[in-house]
Amino acid sequence: MFDRVESENACLLAMCDADSGCVPKGCSIDQNNRIGCGYFRLNIYQFRQCYQPGKKEDEDEEIAWINCAEDYHCSAECIRVLGSRFRVKCYGKSDCETLARIHDGGANGCRDRSVPHY
Repeated sequence: MFDRVESENACLLAMCDADSGCVPKGCSIDQNNRIGCGYFRLNIYQFRQCYQPGKKEDEDEEIAWINCAEDYHCSAECIRVLGSRFRVKCYGKSDCETLARIHDGGANGCRDRSVPHY
């Protein structure tokens, strides 16, 4: 099996554990019928919105997405970038809740009533 990731960020580690058991392999379909893969069940739209970290110039986008999703540090950085981009819509939420709600619900995750409360 896979070794568990040790992280300095308890929030990201909890998100990782909830999304995948904190293992790099595997994909699943989310509530919006998008395929999410890797540690955080990162989908390709999230990968695009976080500016495609780690993607090489001539690399296929889907391959780069899977590579990032299966790399803890790359996918965690993507989650952080998304949180930074859209946090203004999460007034009054903790940093951890902001990250989780944006990850689960996209740019409007803090306002979307269908996103679980944390």
